[in-house]
Amino acid sequence: MGNRVRNDNFTRLVAMDVAIWARHAGCGPGWGFALRHLSLRAGFHFVLGHRIVRALRSWPIIGSVLFRIGLFLLELTWSSEISAEAELGGGLYTPHPFGIVIGNGCILGRDVTVLQNVTLGRRDPAGGSVPVVADGVMLGAGAVVLGAVTIGAGAKVAANALVLTDVPAGGIAIGNPAQIRPGRSAGPRRCRPSAQSA
Repeated sequence: MGNRVRNDNFTRLVAMDVAIWARHAGCGPGWGFALRHLSLRAGFHFVLGHRIVRALRSWPIIGSVLFRIGLFLLELTWSSEISAEAELGGGLYTPHPFGIVIGNGCILGRDVTVLQNVTLGRRDPAGGSVPVVADGVMLGAGAVVLGAVTIGAGAKVAANALVLTDVPAGGIAIGNPAQIRPGRSAGPRRCRPSAQSA
C-alpha cells in the first residue's frame, strides 16, 4: 500500500480529497461544491495545507526549507501534527482537525476518516514499528493506535479505543484496550417503523 500512496501525484490526491468531502456532503465534486462548501471547511484546509507543503518539498534548493516552515505553521494553526515521514493517501477526511498526531512512518490508505484527538505512532518512543491504516478506515475521536498494528480495509476504531493489535478488514475495535469484533454484514438492514407509518 505504501508504494501506491507514494505514487499518487498532488492533483490526484487533492481530487480524491474533494471527492470524499463531496460524498460526505451528499453533493457532486465540482467547482460549485468547492466554492460553497470547501472554502469554509477547516478540515479540508488542514489536509490541503499538508498536500501543498508536501508538494513544495520537491522544489530544488528551497523546497525542504519551505516544507519544514509549512509543517511548523500547520502545527501552530491546527494544534495537530502529521509527521514529515507519514504517508497520506488520497481522500483523507478530517472534519475536526484538532489534536491529531500521526507519527513518523505511519501509512494511511485512501478514503480514511480521522476524527479529532486521534494518535497513531510507536509504542516505544526509542523506536519500533508504526501503524498501517488501510483504505476506507474510520478512526473515531480520541482513538489511539500504537505499534506494529495493521487496521484492515473498511475497519472502524471506536472513540477512545486503544488499539495494540491488528484489526481485520471490516472489523470494529472497541474499548481500552480494544476488543476486536466482527463488522456488520452487508445484508439487509432492519428498520424500525416510523411514527408516520404506525
